[in-house]
Amino acid sequence: VSPEDRAFLVAALTRLEALQGELKQSMDNVAEAEPVLYQQLASAEQAARLANEATLATLRTKVLSPATPQVDRAGFWAEITGTIDKHFDLVHRAMDLMGVQLKDRVASTQRSLAAMAAGMLVMLGLAAWLIVSVVRSTQRAVQDTLGLAHALARGDLTCRIDAQGSD
Repeated sequence: VSPEDRAFLVAALTRLEALQGELKQSMDNVAEAEPVLYQQLASAEQAARLANEATLATLRTKVLSPATPQVDRAGFWAEITGTIDKHFDLVHRAMDLMGVQLKDRVASTQRSLAAMAAGMLVMLGLAAWLIVSVVRSTQRAVQDTLGLAHALARGDLTCRIDAQGSD
């Protein structure tokens, strides 16, 4: 392993360890915020973590520590590929579960919006009824006043109008 390759591998190892810490922190956040989701992800997360730890150990003990790597290349790449597959399994499981949660939240929001729309329609109906009632009442009073005006115009001074309001 050339010094440049060794430096690259050490940097990659350091980055992988940092990412493993971020994954642990993320899973701790999930455990706190969504315990049910955490339980559903726990086995996939554990498989990814264990595969990652095994791959990192192989990298340290068989590639970086000895002067020359003491690892079967095909086996090593199979181990790395397996580790990557475990991480993809975790991501796919998380995405599937989050998709279910999202569908549930969308359905809940749609039910809430439908209830609000129904409430608004009821309020609109009540407002329309109130407007029609006020218009009819006002229209009746105007018709009575107009009738009195026509009677007075014809010269009938015996017509009267009953005032029903208190204002």
